[in-house]
Amino acid sequence: MNDFLSKIERDFQLFKFSKSEFDNKLQELARKLDIKNGFKSDFPPTYFAGNIESKDKIIIIGINPGAEEKNLEFEAKFRNENWDSYWNFHNNFFREYKNGGLPIKYYSYLRTCFDSHPNKDEHYFEYCNNNIVNIDLIPYHSSNFKLMPNESTEKVYMEYFQSIIDFLKEKRDLVGYIVIHKNQLVSLLAKEKYFDESDQLPLDINSKRRVYYKRIDGFKFLFFSRFIPNGGFSRKDIQKVLSYPKFSA
Repeated sequence: MNDFLSKIERDFQLFKFSKSEFDNKLQELARKLDIKNGFKSDFPPTYFAGNIESKDKIIIIGINPGAEEKNLEFEAKFRNENWDSYWNFHNNFFREYKNGGLPIKYYSYLRTCFDSHPNKDEHYFEYCNNNIVNIDLIPYHSSNFKLMPNESTEKVYMEYFQSIIDFLKEKRDLVGYIVIHKNQLVSLLAKEKYFDESDQLPLDINSKRRVYYKRIDGFKFLFFSRFIPNGGFSRKDIQKVLSYPKFSA
């Protein structure tokens, strides 16, 4: 088991068997990141959603799993008992939600945008199961989490980001390409010189919507200037990106 997966297991065991230590860990991280509402220590962390034992997935790197109470209650029925139940749930996240969970508009919209050959008979959770793995930068649940980098927090964020990249380097077969579309994280990575204006794709889309493409460590990265749902980018925009020769080659 690599370092990233070992860290997930240690965190789960801490949540399960050392609640006070887990709570202290989350309080300390919230202090470092200046998260005023803190993190919810009543729930295990959500590092990833989707089958990380598969191949050629769209890797979505998000910021934080949020804290929708009904979703957390649903997930607790499957993942809180022990490490095996936790692992199985997160690897089968989309199928579990398809079989009994609440709708998640975010994943429905991602399917609408990224599915180049939509099958009306395929449920969007099934599409996500076959094509997407979501990995969150900060895996602890919180309400209204906002990534606000400053001199004291940037190092922490980048340490978490680098741990994800190191994991993906060890699981190269898992990665088709990597998508980052939370504008605060995109801005931080631009500041850290992961990409610059020369990497912008010259697409025929709204000038306020910018997409940057760069190969880093052998991976295809797509950086979106705006959050894809909620009017950020349309299906037509995304399909232009995926079919652009520089990216699709």
